Amino acid sequence: MPWRYVRAWKERALRRRSTLYFLSIVAGMLAFLALAGPAFADDSLAAKELQVEKQLGCPICTDLPLNVCDNEICQQMRGVIHQKLSEGETPDQVVQYFVDRYGNGVLLTPPQQGFSLAAWYLPLLAVALGAIIVVTFLRHSLRRQRAIERRLAVEDPALERYRERVRKDLGTPEELA
Repeated sequence: MPWRYVRAWKERALRRRSTLYFLSIVAGMLAFLALAGPAFADDSLAAKELQVEKQLGCPICTDLPLNVCDNEICQQMRGVIHQKLSEGETPDQVVQYFVDRYGNGVLLTPPQQGFSLAAWYLPLLAVALGAIIVVTFLRHSLRRQRAIERRLAVEDPALERYRERVRKDLGTPEELA
């Protein structure tokens, strides 16, 4: 009899503990969602900041946009961007400020002027040159293949005699088996 009561008590305690775990998980998720809050760029200042941050890269990391990087220098740069845009400067002026300070290497896309034009047009030129080389190689290979087929198609009595002699020396497939 007493074991029956102990078992019922343990089952109730287990249910209570499971319910508490579930409620604490739900409460934690709700707290996380409430604290995180949506990150909307509703105001024009935040949109301009994001526009500038996407154009600039981290001076320390390679090819990492400023809006993604968490280095201290990137946080400082984001602060400067916010300050300059709050003062009324345009996004282009802010980008130019960082280019003047860090050089063209801070830009994620190279400028389309001067020597940087090579970064824009050399890949296209390389692809075109590669396509020309591949087409030339294929044409030459096809011509060579056609010439070989023409030579083999010609009926040469000496070649036929040679083939017969080889067949005779090797024997027919039935004799080899």
